[in-house]
Amino acid sequence: MNDEAVIFLNNLLQQEPSRVQSWLNSVWEDRQQVPINFNWLGLAETAAFKASDLASKSEEYRQSSLIWAQIAVLVYNFLARNRSNGAIRESLIESLMNLRLYMILQLGARVDDPVLDPALIISCFFENLEFSYEDTLAKASVWKKLFRDNIPEAISQKLESDMEELRSLKKLKLRLGIIKTLLENNRIAPNQVLQAWVSIWENLP
Repeated sequence: MNDEAVIFLNNLLQQEPSRVQSWLNSVWEDRQQVPINFNWLGLAETAAFKASDLASKSEEYRQSSLIWAQIAVLVYNFLARNRSNGAIRESLIESLMNLRLYMILQLGARVDDPVLDPALIISCFFENLEFSYEDTLAKASVWKKLFRDNIPEAISQKLESDMEELRSLKKLKLRLGIIKTLLENNRIAPNQVLQAWVSIWENLP
């Protein structure tokens, strides 16, 4: 990252969130140039931190918190769409889901809001599923039995052949935990599909 990009980002983050949001809109509309090697991830992470920090404070900070969160959501989505590296993309999606969860818990759910609508978390979860419910249930059962039996040789062989599957199931458990938290805090209405998925959370490795 060059010095110009670093200085620009630092100055940008000192502005009011509404001004940062206006700058970002200008960039999307090709009315504003961005420095070479601009640190988009740094912008997203700092905006998310500011949003989370302000959301936990008094009512007067809530609007600023929400604007910072909107900025973070826009940039996380932009980065996720433009990342070919699967692991990086998955990390961005999880950051986005966790930010939305925290903001919803702090500020409440709000339909059609780009940050506070729980439906966006639900759709993100289902759009990025790697396995069907039935396949997940079967795979989770195999891993649970494997670890319960605790036979080192069998565990070693399974890890060698199916490590990616284990990673995928662990990732699924993290995301299911977000859905579970929304349900437990009455931020979304329960339905059969969601409850079925959440019911297998504790069986996932």
